[in-house]
Amino acid sequence: MENYSNKEEKNQSEKIVILIIIISVLLLLITSCSCTSKLLGQIGSSLSDSINNIFKNEDDYPIDDDTNDMEVISNKELKFDVSNFEMSLSDVDGKISYSYSKIRPSKFTCSTSDASIATCYVKDGYVVINPKAVGKVKVTLQTTANGKIYEATTTVTITDSKKSIALSSNGGTINLKYGNQVVVNYSLIGLSGEVKVTSSDNSVATATARDGKLYITGLKPGNATITLSVTYNGKEYRATYNLSVINKNEDNTTNNPNKPNNNGGNSGGNNTGNNPEEKKYQVTSQQKKYSMSFVDGHGERSIILNTNLFDNQKVEITTNGKKNLVICSTDKKFCLTLAVDGNNDGGNIEIEYTGEFNEPSSLPFKIIANSIGTSTIHVSAQALGKNVADFNIEIKVGEKYIVTIDAVDGMFNEFTKLYEFELSNDDKLDLSEYDKPYKISEKDCVYYKFMGYSTTLNGKVEYNGDEIISELENNLNLYAIYDTKANPISELKLTKTLWVKDIPLFHNEEYYQKYKEDKVIYPGVSGMYTMNLTNESSSKIIMDSITLKEDTVCVKEGCLNMGYMIKYSTPESEWEACYGKMGSGENAEEYWILNTNPGTIKIADNSFKAQLPLNKIELEPEDEMQIVIFWKWVDNDKLDTLIGNYVAKKLEDESINDTYGLSIGINFEVKNESCPTN
Repeated sequence: MENYSNKEEKNQSEKIVILIIIISVLLLLITSCSCTSKLLGQIGSSLSDSINNIFKNEDDYPIDDDTNDMEVISNKELKFDVSNFEMSLSDVDGKISYSYSKIRPSKFTCSTSDASIATCYVKDGYVVINPKAVGKVKVTLQTTANGKIYEATTTVTITDSKKSIALSSNGGTINLKYGNQVVVNYSLIGLSGEVKVTSSDNSVATATARDGKLYITGLKPGNATITLSVTYNGKEYRATYNLSVINKNEDNTTNNPNKPNNNGGNSGGNNTGNNPEEKKYQVTSQQKKYSMSFVDGHGERSIILNTNLFDNQKVEITTNGKKNLVICSTDKKFCLTLAVDGNNDGGNIEIEYTGEFNEPSSLPFKIIANSIGTSTIHVSAQALGKNVADFNIEIKVGEKYIVTIDAVDGMFNEFTKLYEFELSNDDKLDLSEYDKPYKISEKDCVYYKFMGYSTTLNGKVEYNGDEIISELENNLNLYAIYDTKANPISELKLTKTLWVKDIPLFHNEEYYQKYKEDKVIYPGVSGMYTMNLTNESSSKIIMDSITLKEDTVCVKEGCLNMGYMIKYSTPESEWEACYGKMGSGENAEEYWILNTNPGTIKIADNSFKAQLPLNKIELEPEDEMQIVIFWKWVDNDKLDTLIGNYVAKKLEDESINDTYGLSIGINFEVKNESCPTN
């Protein structure tokens, strides 16, 4: 790595500090393959020399007969309820709820970026995090639906253990003229077990502990250290109280904190609990407003409350019907209540606790809806006789309708024969974003053309397959209709897409070595990435386009200016440009902003798609080609400032998951050679 002067290091550090908010949201590039082919080529352009080498990355990708690649949709239809989550090693576990829209998901799976720090699994509509070590991990939740992978990501930070013995005071004095005892409150935080007490000098003072109080008895003048200890999971935790014992008259006895109490003992002024480090009890919700689906007369989802009320406590549940639920510690000193507001229960909801009963910190609740409408849950909590929480959670139950699209005797792709969606009145389904079905007969070497969809099996065509479906009032079934005329299978053009994952487009090795951050980008920075593609299939493939899908950050005045140029090289041709301008002179190195370039389609508020045509590249088996992506954050001071301010504001709400992502799909046709061409 290049050596920097102190001044340069300072400048780089300051730049990172200034842009840390923006950096935090520009991290995701979705979708991953690997292979062993090595294709080396020369870009042959001065452009490559001007790119900062710390962003020059390269990988190999195979194209084979059974690529099994699916497009990955990240943090859109599937989302965590929080974008960041913090927990301690002392927590039994952590739980994060999630939601999904439009899709009808299959089985959910969960993974973490580092299993040595934390592992995870899916249960009852939420993800359970098991902490292993201090650190930070990316948690990914995935499911498949309609031939695509849907994923949600969040960052989990594991902090050091919060286990300790807390004393209401760490020292004091006993004056034997006024009494011989001091009483000090203590509490076990994240600990359980026998509390042992020792004195550094038993001739000066002795002590015992019971029921959260430390009783210290002074015997003669001198100094002693009283130590409390608890052994938990093989580790010893300690707290100390420094005692001074005296025996003399005081002029100002009325203000003497060690004057006798009514029991003839000595309180030492330490039984009031006025300790700046006194434990603060709290209850928080991962969101204050939740949406849930109501489909075919039923709806349910999970919500999570996080609390430290029940550290080192076992809890009991009391219910009053299905509308009220009370969780209390066995000694009744700590209680949490959830109650449905009877005056605001449009969804006619019910509450069920689905968590553990020993030391719960993340408390999951299943919400069951019996009708559409908005309901309110009132949450309150008490700790040691004091109110520590009082807030409402809104549950909005919305009607959704099922859209089923059946390929009948055909296939949409090698993954699925049936599409299923759940749509509300506000949802829109663009059929053009999904594969159209095809029907083939391998035995007869023929195929039948797709004509459109009908709302009845074998009915007349009512949809051509490119419509936008919205404003439903009932469930909708669509059935594929095919031409009855058979065509030679050799004429069938099956289009496939190689979706590549986890591309290190913004990997910055130098910054990673210095700051442990491998995706540091900011206005004006640029880089390049090379994709080496090899046809490892047994057939000729015809590559005709590249799809770019951008999830970006937008404000009213515009979206983040991420510009791209793309060049490619094949066995038959030198470098050709398919995106951006790479000529010489005034037009050299012109990056095209993806979200504003003509031809780009806006598919959502912050999402854009562009299909870049290629010149029908034919690759025989074992043929290789290169695609080089040049990128640059094109400066726009005013817009960059507005985006930075927007991101900073939104990050205050952990339900917002603002990220920049670029999906890359390589589109190609597979020439079928299993049947004769004549």
